[in-house]
This record gives sequence, C-alpha cells and structure tokens, in this order.
Amino acid sequence: MPRSGISACCRTTACDRSAAPPWPLLAGGGRGDGEAGDGANADGKLQVAISDTGAGMRPETVARIFDPGFTTKGVGVGTGLGLSICYRIMQDHHGEIRVQSAPGEGSTFTVVLPLDLDKILGKDL
Repeated sequence: MPRSGISACCRTTACDRSAAPPWPLLAGGGRGDGEAGDGANADGKLQVAISDTGAGMRPETVARIFDPGFTTKGVGVGTGLGLSICYRIMQDHHGEIRVQSAPGEGSTFTVVLPLDLDKILGKDL
C-alpha cells in the first residue's frame, strides 16, 4: 500500500489546493500566511476540507459514496452507513459534504456549514 499523507484546511472561503500542503487549521479562516480572517465570508459559510494523497477513487465510486449501504469493503467488514450518516447530518444542519477524487490523485472531502444557523432556524441562540 502506498504511503499517503493527510492535510486539512479550515477557512471561511474556498481552500487553495495549489498551496503546499499541509494547510494549517485556523479557526478564523486564512492559510497561515498572516491572514486570519474574521470568521465570516460573503455567503456566510465555513468550509473545512480534508485531503489525502492516497490512491483516490474511480468516478463510479465517487458517484455512490454517500448512498446508504454502499461499501467498497468485503462482506461482513462494514455496513456502508458512515458517509450516508455524515451526509444526513450535514443536511440537518443546512450544510453540505462534498468529495473530489480521482485515481492516483487522492481525495478531498469538504464540509460546508452556515455560520448563522440560528438565523436560518429562526432561533435566538
């Protein structure tokens, strides 16, 4: 199995994958270049991207990755519910989870959450 690395980016704007990984995690956004951000962007969402340099996935796997019961593991090894549960949690919080992957290029999972969930739900939190 090839050795792989993992990097993460937490910001209030899109992550720049062209920058040299690992991207530092910064609560207020930014990329460790002195730009911390103020916790809000134009669309009021926070993005957290986790990338690896592993084997990546074929397009037919990516297309089904959030389907309940889908697994690439053998019989009796997994239920195939983990990512479908993550997908539902993101929907319940008015967010989203996305994946980008290609064979030989690793994978990136991006979680997008609204910063103003209390306003979306009409609650004073």
